[in-house]
Amino acid sequence: MLSGYLLGLPLHHGNETLPIPLYHYEQICPPKDRVLVNRTSVEEFRKLDPSKIWDLGEMTGKDVLAAWLERLEQPDLVNERCLEVRMPSALVFDIWLLGTSRIQSLWDTVANAPVLTGWAWSPLVYRAYEKNRDIIVPRLSGILKRAVVATGLSNTPSLTGVRDDNVPLPLLTLHLRRGDYEGHCEHLAEWSSSYTGQNSFPEFADKDGFVVPRVVEGSKPEDAKPGDPPLLSSQEEKKKYYMKHCYPDISQVVTRVREVVHDYEHAVRTGDGKKRGQDHLEERSARDVEETLSSRKSDRKSLGNETLRGIFIMTNGDREYLKEVKKALSDDAERSKQEGSGKKDDWDFEWTWENIATSRDMELGWEEKTVGQAVDMYVAQRSEVFVGNGFSSLTGNIVMLRMFAKLDPVQIRFW
Repeated sequence: MLSGYLLGLPLHHGNETLPIPLYHYEQICPPKDRVLVNRTSVEEFRKLDPSKIWDLGEMTGKDVLAAWLERLEQPDLVNERCLEVRMPSALVFDIWLLGTSRIQSLWDTVANAPVLTGWAWSPLVYRAYEKNRDIIVPRLSGILKRAVVATGLSNTPSLTGVRDDNVPLPLLTLHLRRGDYEGHCEHLAEWSSSYTGQNSFPEFADKDGFVVPRVVEGSKPEDAKPGDPPLLSSQEEKKKYYMKHCYPDISQVVTRVREVVHDYEHAVRTGDGKKRGQDHLEERSARDVEETLSSRKSDRKSLGNETLRGIFIMTNGDREYLKEVKKALSDDAERSKQEGSGKKDDWDFEWTWENIATSRDMELGWEEKTVGQAVDMYVAQRSEVFVGNGFSSLTGNIVMLRMFAKLDPVQIRFW
């Protein structure tokens, strides 16, 4: 599924400590030489100093890392060459840490660590993508040529250009988890869960912040005071609130896509933030750009549609459901060509989806099926705009890769 640094391939500067495969570890570290260390030993060490917080479950990610490093640097461990954290001991960074904002304090460390600076997908993932790219992104060659010119790569689209994770795809990728996730989303409402740590960075709060609502029987949403959590009248209303963000129905998907496209169009027109799409427009003079903007503002033509042309839906949904989603999204885009009726949900400009594809449309061989979700992630990583599920760790990993690429929050969205 992966390649690069995690598989032991060296980085450019060549002075990093490389990971090694399990079989090599077992050869150079026979059982008699291994020293086991676990969460309990770290917490017990911290208890020796009453002034320290000993419970790792109460610490930020940065403090958890510091606590482990402090323990590993003690005289009884510092010179050991075969240290091992073995299950079923709790992981160094467990799901309870990853599921909260406590993990965010580690972001600067992670973003500069070899795991991301040396990130690469496996040849199998690239092969599966290349095999299906005409399904995912029709007419890719024209888009790719413009992208490689803008980024200074070879003018001839090549395998290297296609595999460059920084070359954007003109796609809006949607993460639509279905199936058993419906029951999971209901449980999230019962548990009053928040978005995972990777999906709740402060920069997302303006447009996509998720606040756990309060339930007060008989209350109305307008009863909530400014700055307070949303106020709902029943547990059933709370469930609906969660389902909209976790398991949206087709009409909610359509509405959200329209909202996200409008935000993107506004960002491209005004030049706000670091829109990767705007960087890949054909080079033109400032006067040409201004004339284009002026004409399109008056005739309802879109500027953002140049770099956001298709939709890719990463999903485990069944084909009949996805056929309905595709049709609803296409029909809604067709509405954009009609003059607005003054309703809030009308399109402010014309928009066309040249293609809508899903995970189910890809042709994967028996070997490639094992990395199907990784192919989805690769497409989402490179897409111009991504809409994910804030409760999903899969979305969280995509968000991490997109944040590493320094994409603007208008390009990283949630249901």
